[in-house]
Amino acid sequence: MLSKEFKHIMQTDTVATAKSLLGMQLCLDGQVLGRIVETEAYLGAKDSACHSAHGKRTPKNESMYLSAGHWYVYQIYGHQMLNLVTRAENVAEAVLIRALELPDGTLIANGPGKLTKFAGITKEFDGQGLTTSRLQLVENAVPF
Repeated sequence: MLSKEFKHIMQTDTVATAKSLLGMQLCLDGQVLGRIVETEAYLGAKDSACHSAHGKRTPKNESMYLSAGHWYVYQIYGHQMLNLVTRAENVAEAVLIRALELPDGTLIANGPGKLTKFAGITKEFDGQGLTTSRLQLVENAVPF
């Protein structure tokens, strides 16, 4: 369960959300995948690197326009990318989860494509909300 403080940050500040995600655990079906160690904020229409740059809304980026706390998963160069949507509905900002530290210390999730391949994250998760998804975040997790 996520704190009220994190939920507030996620709804109001994408850069702060990216920083707050660091150290959280990513879990799938109740199993810890790893600790988030690298993130990247995408700031919507004003960010030329963002899929919603200049207000461009397409079927591919539609999940970015959901409210804070939804997953946005897209494919690029054959790899799935996992993002957490931030801000209010129709604002279209998100944080890319770039890397995980695994409990055993292996480096097989040290890049956004490697992370999703390791975790089995597919387009299936796109648009799912944190309250109902099999893919969850855990704050203040016990160290490995």
